[in-house]
Amino acid sequence: MNRVYAAGCLVIIAISVVLLVACGSPDPDAGTASPPVVARASDTPQPVLPAGSYPAETPTPDPSPTPPPPGTGGQGPATPTATSRPTLEPAATSRTTPRPTSTATPKLTLTPELVATRTAPPLPTATVTRLAPSPTPRPGGPQVLSFLVEPSTARNVGDTLRISWRAIGETARLCPMTHGPVESRCWDVSLEGSTEYVTTEESLSYVGLGLKVSAGDRFVWGTQNVSFLCENLRPWFFPDPPLRCPAAGPVETYAAGQYFERGLMIWREDTDLFYVLCEGDVATYDQRLYVVSPSTLSPDASPGNRVGEEPPPGLYEPRSGFGMVWRGELQYPERDFRECLGWATEPEGGFTLVEQCETAVLPGAWACYVRAPRGEILRLAAATNAGYPLIWEVYRP
Repeated sequence: MNRVYAAGCLVIIAISVVLLVACGSPDPDAGTASPPVVARASDTPQPVLPAGSYPAETPTPDPSPTPPPPGTGGQGPATPTATSRPTLEPAATSRTTPRPTSTATPKLTLTPELVATRTAPPLPTATVTRLAPSPTPRPGGPQVLSFLVEPSTARNVGDTLRISWRAIGETARLCPMTHGPVESRCWDVSLEGSTEYVTTEESLSYVGLGLKVSAGDRFVWGTQNVSFLCENLRPWFFPDPPLRCPAAGPVETYAAGQYFERGLMIWREDTDLFYVLCEGDVATYDQRLYVVSPSTLSPDASPGNRVGEEPPPGLYEPRSGFGMVWRGELQYPERDFRECLGWATEPEGGFTLVEQCETAVLPGAWACYVRAPRGEILRLAAATNAGYPLIWEVYRP
């Protein structure tokens, strides 16, 4: 680049000497005229290029004649004619001569698109954690199109239920249901059809029937609730009984009972168990039932023990076994039942206890009905399927 520039300067100096000789000396009265300003290629701002980038060079055109500067009276050197005007062929030839190819390896200049790609590469698929979608039926999966059981109540053992169904899948099974399917009693059926089901005493523990349809490792259920009763099998011992069937006939035994300010105590002869029924809120399971065995009495328990307080007028302190339980002379549960029961409102007395229990759907979910000393019917039950806590209430149809 410097060589080209030097060559251009020598040519411009040569042209100036020729012009001075051709025009002669200037008129002294006209003042000294400023030499014309010749635009040089090096005076034009050049774009800054990245290292290693070389633009294609083009010849620089001859500069246009420059008017004289102000204050010269409009006089200046005569403009050379086209025939006498020297050309800049050598300079143009010098500038258009291509540069020798550099042997150095040019540096890579990244375009903006490439830079953006380098600085923000896309995440690889393997690093993206995809959440499993919520379960939805997939096309072609098993489906229960219809499932119907009629009637929905079997009042007697031996009643016939009509079952009809239609499904899409590979296999189908009908099952009696309790808290889930009774697998030992399921049987295979076609994907579409109808059949009859005759109730038995075993059906009294069921809550309905179900249809399981499978395809590969997927399956769906269709279920229908059914009330299995046994009006012709065995009756309840009291009128207006619950809908569920009794698991067996009623049991009668001699018993003793005593009422308290806030509850009741019962002792039954056949099992030698005490029932402590403390009043409370049934909805929150606070109306609790405690079953106490004499085997849990503490060694110092005695029917003759007393609390050493006189009961209020018209109330009584319980005696004998009721007294030991009431005072908390127990190894289990370790509690005093005086707080929840209060004082007795009458002396204890004997009566005939009658008990009958529902057919249990789950082993821990039981309910029994007991005739109390005054003839009322009490429902004793487990509050949950786990069999605990125990609660009680007066049965009202």
